[in-house]
Amino acid sequence: MSFRALSSMTSRQVGRVLSHASMLRAFSSWIDIRYATPDPDVPSFEELTASIQEAEPCPVDAALSLRRMWSLGTRPVVDMLAVLESRGVRVLGLPSEDREVDAFSFWHEDRPFVFINTSKSAERLRFDLAHELGHLCMHRDARTNRNRKYELDANTFASTFLMPADGLAPQLVGSPSLQDVMHLKAHWRVSATAMVRRLHQLKRISDWQYRSWMIDLSEQGFRSSEPNGIPKEQSALLRQVLALAREDGWGAERISKELGIPKRDFGEAFMGLTVTPVVAGVAALSPSIAPPSTDRPRLKAVQ
Repeated sequence: MSFRALSSMTSRQVGRVLSHASMLRAFSSWIDIRYATPDPDVPSFEELTASIQEAEPCPVDAALSLRRMWSLGTRPVVDMLAVLESRGVRVLGLPSEDREVDAFSFWHEDRPFVFINTSKSAERLRFDLAHELGHLCMHRDARTNRNRKYELDANTFASTFLMPADGLAPQLVGSPSLQDVMHLKAHWRVSATAMVRRLHQLKRISDWQYRSWMIDLSEQGFRSSEPNGIPKEQSALLRQVLALAREDGWGAERISKELGIPKRDFGEAFMGLTVTPVVAGVAALSPSIAPPSTDRPRLKAVQ
């Protein structure tokens, strides 16, 4: 289990979050029994790099190798959630009372899981997904909980995966400005602070610029939100599964009752990942998000 949590996270909170994840694993198994979904295709570090003799994985090499393996080139990842779901990663939401937990991930029966805090901005959710993907690839058999080195490695993996140097470098002419950061962050679909960190990591801005720009961004509200940000990504897989289930007579309340998952927990697993509420009494996503496509689901029932 890899947690991105505050150090003040209590054992009671840990237990509650793990209980939520355990219940939702049952729903994931329910999906796999009834519907054909993408098989897990998240390689290990050994599969990503040729130098398996290395004592520690290099997150930069791992991220670039994964982009090549998944044919992403050096372009921005348009939809990070869709990329993970297409590779068999189950992405679900955290309960509202545990939103101080950023995200966490784990493997269970060869299926990778990521639980995210969907109350964050779209840009930060994309970074969290990339961060957890790094853990899934590099730290599958390691105990990473609250270990700073593992977290820094996953951050480096996420920065490289979302903003590869070969794609970013041609856009940098001369000394970049903070206004350039705003254009770059919109193009790469990341937060302004993540872009500033990446430019500093690539030594395109000085230590002084890094510190002063971070202060400026904080004063403008970029630490707590993302002004003029992008829309949140939506889960096509969950929407299609729930649509097929309804056609088969399995409404959300029937599924939660069948699996013994409290209605609130079941509904909050989709909060921020689907546009409409899946369980009565659970609030819908912000109306500013565009409604899903009316195209018929492409998943097929398993006989």
